[in-house]
Amino acid sequence: CLDVRRPICALHLPGASGAGKGMLAQGLAECFEGETCNDGRALGKFNAGLLDSPIVWCDEGVPTIRSDETMAVDQAFRSLVTGGKLTVRQMRQDPFSALLYPRILFTANDVDVIRAIIGQRDLSDDDVRAIEIRLLTLPVSVEATRFLTARGNYAFTKGWVEGDYTLANHIRYL
Repeated sequence: CLDVRRPICALHLPGASGAGKGMLAQGLAECFEGETCNDGRALGKFNAGLLDSPIVWCDEGVPTIRSDETMAVDQAFRSLVTGGKLTVRQMRQDPFSALLYPRILFTANDVDVIRAIIGQRDLSDDDVRAIEIRLLTLPVSVEATRFLTARGNYAFTKGWVEGDYTLANHIRYL
């Protein structure tokens, strides 16, 4: 995951509850300088969390972007995954530009992320394909939940993310 010569722009992990998707998100964030994931609100108007961590974790699918935001969800998604010169907005401060290359991680038990990104907009087939090629979907099976449950769930995984390579073994299992 540290080889960013050909990075994946967005990863979608749909599937079984309790399979370790949140743990994976935290583990990925710790591979970079930040020790926590951003919440999915970085897709919206105020996105200063991008300065803390390049991993934007959207738990339970695509977050809702209010109608008064500057961009629609599909535009915000494509802007973020393209990276480069992005405008950073913080509450009560002037916006500024920064060179950022965030990566988005969607986790959900059962959500059609592509449909949620597109929303009610009538996009061309090329626009939909442009979104699809930026999003790698890896379904998480119920077997991963069974694997963790058989070993004690959170008691078994305690400490996995704090510098131990056990998390890499679980990623390989998933």
